[in-house]
Amino acid sequence: LNAITDQLQWQAGRGEVNVQVRGTLAEPIVRGRINLEDATFTSPALKGPLTNVTGEIRFNDDRIRVMGLQGLFNAGQLQLAGVLPLVTPFSPEDADRANPLTLSLRQIQVRASDIFAGEVNGDIQITDSLRSPDVGGFVQLSQGQFFLTDALAGGNGSSAWENTLPLG
Repeated sequence: LNAITDQLQWQAGRGEVNVQVRGTLAEPIVRGRINLEDATFTSPALKGPLTNVTGEIRFNDDRIRVMGLQGLFNAGQLQLAGVLPLVTPFSPEDADRANPLTLSLRQIQVRASDIFAGEVNGDIQITDSLRSPDVGGFVQLSQGQFFLTDALAGGNGSSAWENTLPLG
């Protein structure tokens, strides 16, 4: 993984990758699986490690099937499960359409660049295809504070916006 991308680095744990790729870029055919057990990852996009990552990802020709991949991040839990086509969206008749790839966030503690500090919960669904994803769902911010700075207030120098708003 570390040789493929600098956006996600493997730090520890066990993993097995057995994937075969055929076809073209326009219509790839991917078969195989990735198994992870107690893996730890870091990323420049995350302010801490993703730990205890365990689960299985299957590649079934034209789709990715995530079988309950879960892990811990900033005192909270992440879970990813469901199916996402690689290139062509599911037809209305496809049974996997009812099982979209869903990222569940539970009690994740965040501090986002002096904008928000608190807890994040939610369910984010990724549909359409990996090539052209459609992302939707809900994210709930709670037990924290928004920091409304001069930049967010439109840069008018108003100090009234430089307070915090508590969330219940």
